[in-house]
Amino acid sequence: MKNLVVENLDKESFSWDSQSSARLNWLVITRILILFVLLTLVISMDSLQDGTFSAALHYLLPAIAFLAFLISLGYLFLIYRIKNLALHVYMQSLVDVFLITCFIWITAGAGATYSMLYPLVIIYSVIFLGLQAGLIMAFLSSLSYGLLAYMMFFGIIHPFSLLGREVATGGHTGSAMQIFSGIFIHVLSFCLTALLANFVVSRERKTRILLEEAEYAFAKLDSLHSSIVESIHTGILTVNLNGHIQSFNRAAIDITGWPAEDVLRKDIQTIIPEYASILEITGQRPDDVWGKERIEIDTKDKNGRPIVLGCSLSVLKGNDNAPIGHILIFQDITSIQEMKRAYERSQKMAFIGELAAVLAHEVRTPMASISGAIQLLQKTPGLGSINERLLQIVLRGKDQLESFIKDFLLLSRPAIGNHEEIDLVGMIEEIVETVKYDPLCHDGIDFKFSFSSPMQMKANRTELRQLFTNLILNAVQSMPDGGDVNIAMTWAKNDSGQECAEISVTDQGPGIEEERQAKIFEPFYTTREQGTGLGLAIVNRIVSLYDGMIRVDSELGQGTTFYVKMPLNMGVETENGENTDC
Repeated sequence: MKNLVVENLDKESFSWDSQSSARLNWLVITRILILFVLLTLVISMDSLQDGTFSAALHYLLPAIAFLAFLISLGYLFLIYRIKNLALHVYMQSLVDVFLITCFIWITAGAGATYSMLYPLVIIYSVIFLGLQAGLIMAFLSSLSYGLLAYMMFFGIIHPFSLLGREVATGGHTGSAMQIFSGIFIHVLSFCLTALLANFVVSRERKTRILLEEAEYAFAKLDSLHSSIVESIHTGILTVNLNGHIQSFNRAAIDITGWPAEDVLRKDIQTIIPEYASILEITGQRPDDVWGKERIEIDTKDKNGRPIVLGCSLSVLKGNDNAPIGHILIFQDITSIQEMKRAYERSQKMAFIGELAAVLAHEVRTPMASISGAIQLLQKTPGLGSINERLLQIVLRGKDQLESFIKDFLLLSRPAIGNHEEIDLVGMIEEIVETVKYDPLCHDGIDFKFSFSSPMQMKANRTELRQLFTNLILNAVQSMPDGGDVNIAMTWAKNDSGQECAEISVTDQGPGIEEERQAKIFEPFYTTREQGTGLGLAIVNRIVSLYDGMIRVDSELGQGTTFYVKMPLNMGVETENGENTDC
């Protein structure tokens, strides 16, 4: 760092820059103010001395002051015409030395105290141009003052006096030793002024450069810190002790949907209402646990979308190690939670699959025997109407049980069969015609279609038929008093950019409560007395097999819409091990 400062000092030149004109303007204004003060002072002294210098004060001094004022105006004009700092400083310094010398000669002689004005010229020369210019001005000031004292001592010139009598000077009231010692002291003081001014200016310049470098290093560190905070994919926000948000990084904006300008200096509970519970839970932990324990909260983003956040809270401390707020670090783990639930469902489905295989084997064998026995009994002569009716009841129960076993098996594994190109529009229309003959479908139910264009999908026909049949039957069964079933299909794309068909089935039923919507795809969950709870579970199973997506949008009293997004080209492995990639 020290070498860098020395290098910067060596490289620094006193050239014209954007601040030079402003600095020179201040120099000219300061000169005018000093002239005014000195002129006022001398006039005041004259009034106290009964007009000793009346002629000089009333004629020559105002003339010199007016000339200096005009010269200063000329400086202001030249500042904007000539862009050369050295020329301006040397020109003003030389004129100032000349004017000061004249002022000393007119007012009091070479021994007057007005020689103190020379150091001012030396100082500003050092400030603007450095030590070299200061020494030059010290030499010129010494030469001017020495020549004036020398000539006045030997009578070559006399102090200006209106009364014609001699004014006390070195040449008339003191010895040669006194005069020359005075000249030597002034010369020494001028040189020391230049050296001391250079020392002070150099120290100031070095301090300024160190400060600039420290500010630059701090700015770089702050920029690096900001870049790190803004670049990570974890939401970070800080709050003060009053719970007002002080910072909000880019990831926090992406997760919550709130722009930074809308949340800064706002109460955090307007953004994350669960913050109070986080603070309460964390506050009950030991100090060494703060920031290490993750808390999961269910909240909503700006648009009302439910999200799950994994949060950790840490204490924000100041320079004195005293708490000044808190840091909340959080991540959107909604997708992770969904994957977790999907994994739990797959585990459940695997268990159901194993159970279904055993159940199918154990049930189908006696069911086949029962079916054969009933068929033989039906052929028995003289069975009677009552016995015939009882056998029909048994057969219907057997058929219901077989249908249940079939659906149960469909939950655990794909249907047997190859994949083929299927016209989705034609299949849906065919299914609707079949559903119209279902006992639950009556004349009060009306089907409406909205298809953007024909679509072809490569899939297992049995699975796809089962999927759409269950969705449409679910809509029909939700409207015992009748209503419209709207079926729409449009082009879409999934998160991977694959072309998909998005099919929506909307009913005008009573709707589904929000807390039930997460359970409707679970096996055996149903609210109907005669439902098995397998219809929507089978739909969800088939959709997941094709790497599709299904979601439900429902409000009480407003009906329900199921949205299914299925990739049009997706190979799915069938039960016989064949994989049909598109």
